[in-house]
Amino acid sequence: MLCGKLPNKPAVFAHRGDWAQERENTIGAFRAAVEAGADGIELDVRITRDGRLVVHHDPLIEQVAVSRMTYPNIPEWVPSLTDALDACYPLRVNIEVKVDDAASGLALRTVEALNELLRVRAEAPENWVISSFDSRALDHMRFLNSNFRLGLLCWKKPWQPSMEHAVSKGYSALHPHEGLVDAELIESASAAGIELCVWTVNDPKRARGLAAAGVTSLITDMPAVIRNSLNA
Repeated sequence: MLCGKLPNKPAVFAHRGDWAQERENTIGAFRAAVEAGADGIELDVRITRDGRLVVHHDPLIEQVAVSRMTYPNIPEWVPSLTDALDACYPLRVNIEVKVDDAASGLALRTVEALNELLRVRAEAPENWVISSFDSRALDHMRFLNSNFRLGLLCWKKPWQPSMEHAVSKGYSALHPHEGLVDAELIESASAAGIELCVWTVNDPKRARGLAAAGVTSLITDMPAVIRNSLNA
């Protein structure tokens, strides 16, 4: 068992906001995460048929594809990305670009709209992390704007190809599922100089173990619980 102060205290990101308190990916959940003392918030972005960015995890809203809906038909509880980022302020935000059909071109359209939205906001570029399972989306963002930090998501074994890809592309971070993270992965990331943002960590003991091992950040459904466990 780990005892005493941790040598490393990773940033705690609230997964889709603090949805133990409010519905996930909503303004209420983001405000709750700010109040819970999170360091950052992770959220999911999708593009509507008329080019608006909204925050929603699943490809469908009430059995209709988000990509086929126009913004006026989006339910009120689904926030625009602009409103979501306002609610997240002043925390850092990990914006996951959702990709369901890589051949559709939606990911590139999403990234282009995202770049346009972020570049006119007052926050510094380092306030954002752009993440995705699709490296083409990340590469397109880098082509459009090299100022943003990029993180490649991975959840399948073996993790080595994802690590090698992230390093070869020069991404800032690898975002592995918690079940993939072991000493070898952590050592590999450290040797390559790449950050590790681990999801979704809800066990305080596991969080402290990952913190002691040197991971950069933790994404959790329980930001207050995990933050308190790291501060203990």
